[in-house]
Amino acid sequence: MTSAPAEICPPPTNAPIPDDWPSDPAAYEQKLLDILTSKGDILGFPDEADGHGLDAYAIKKDVTGDGTAEFLISISTWEKASFVFIGCRGGRYTVLHQFVLQNREGSARWSAGYRIVSDINGDGMNEIVYSFVDNVGNRFVDITAQVLAWNGQEFRELMRDDPILGFEWNRYAVDADVEFEDLDGNGTLELIFPNRVFWNPEGMGMFMDCDGGVSRNNNAIWMWDGEYYRYMWTEPVPPLYRFQAALDGDLFAFLGLFDRAEEMYLRAAFDSSLKPGSMWDWMRDYNCPGADYQTPDPDEPERMKAYARFRLVELYVHVGRVNEAEWHRSYMRANDPLGSPGYIYAYLANAFWWGYADSEDISAACARVVEEAQAYEEDVFGPFEQYGYYNSGPTLTDICPFSAPSVE
Repeated sequence: MTSAPAEICPPPTNAPIPDDWPSDPAAYEQKLLDILTSKGDILGFPDEADGHGLDAYAIKKDVTGDGTAEFLISISTWEKASFVFIGCRGGRYTVLHQFVLQNREGSARWSAGYRIVSDINGDGMNEIVYSFVDNVGNRFVDITAQVLAWNGQEFRELMRDDPILGFEWNRYAVDADVEFEDLDGNGTLELIFPNRVFWNPEGMGMFMDCDGGVSRNNNAIWMWDGEYYRYMWTEPVPPLYRFQAALDGDLFAFLGLFDRAEEMYLRAAFDSSLKPGSMWDWMRDYNCPGADYQTPDPDEPERMKAYARFRLVELYVHVGRVNEAEWHRSYMRANDPLGSPGYIYAYLANAFWWGYADSEDISAACARVVEEAQAYEEDVFGPFEQYGYYNSGPTLTDICPFSAPSVE
């Protein structure tokens, strides 16, 4: 970031402050300039604006590095919000940046404001993080945010969306605010978007109805890469059920967080504290209709253990720990025979292993897995349908995510 040249603001005058406040936040630009010209400050502005049915907030801080504080103002109503940055240029007050959030059809936007004005990425300049509530239709109430910083001429957006299939909601925080924490200890703050729907100790439950299955609170993590803040991963609350640990392993493997994937797959395979999670297990736990009259599937835990081991075979080969992959593959061959709950995943592990052994090419091994999974699609993917649509299981495109061929 580049600092602005040093500026000197004009002295205050005795000009009267206007009292005809508009109801439209977008119309405040000239009013704010008038206040600064007359008073040299905006002290008292939020209180006066609040009296006109507006939610107003103001910060005085140097955000351009010129040694003189700028004025950051947010004004919002139920349907519209405006952010105005005012500073001194050429000896007079001027608007450096303004943007207006318009209401979308079927939505409402409010609670617009600044969440932090500080040097969060360690470049010596104060960044501005604002956020606002975005009510999308009748189902979701979310907070979304943006990070802005001065680049020497204008304010530049520092959050960069890199589209990742299935992760469209990584800048939203259901009924929560944006948080900041140095998770990796490198001196820069990560942006955390908490999706907190449940306030019970486990942080999970039924979001809309039982058809969706067990939903969990989670945090979407954005990290500074030296140029932009980018979405890195979604961190769910710790799993309670074995299938949740296995699906967490899939999530982390997909995002390239292989240490975390290994951790979750090992928990799914070995952690005796995880609960069985067949449909009638979790439905009974959350008092879903009819659950008390059904019998949970006793094979579900062993099936999930075998699935986790199969994914460990793939993962270990991918990261070069081939001996460990062979150990799990051999264990499954001996302990998940034909007719057992986990047989289909032992079969896929064996197909992957020999696909790799023939050529030491993981793409070829993944191609073998995809071919066999497609041939036995119901056996491979069918068991995951019982977990509800919020817990979507693997598909042909990600059953082997390491250089696997595309599937039509």
